[in-house]
Amino acid sequence: MLRKVLNFVFGIFYYVPSSAVTELKNKNEDLLRAVKLLEEEVLALKDENSSVWEMIDEMNGSSKIKGENVRELLDDLKDALTDEMLKDFKAVGEA
Repeated sequence: MLRKVLNFVFGIFYYVPSSAVTELKNKNEDLLRAVKLLEEEVLALKDENSSVWEMIDEMNGSSKIKGENVRELLDDLKDALTDEMLKDFKAVGEA
């Protein structure tokens, strides 16, 4: 009871018991450690995120190349079929 009264009276003059200061310092250190761990995790997640975006860009780039290759393949196939059809074609008359 006396301690509460003294803490109240000293609190008017902004006195804080050393146990409260020590407790707040410990909490502060714990929070700083937690912030540091979270910052490291954020950096790791940013790195992973950039890697995923690079992989997505590579996949999109390779799918475009595949599309162009398919078009080229179809054009080559069309030319080859046209040549084969014309090779077996027999003229009906003289031009």
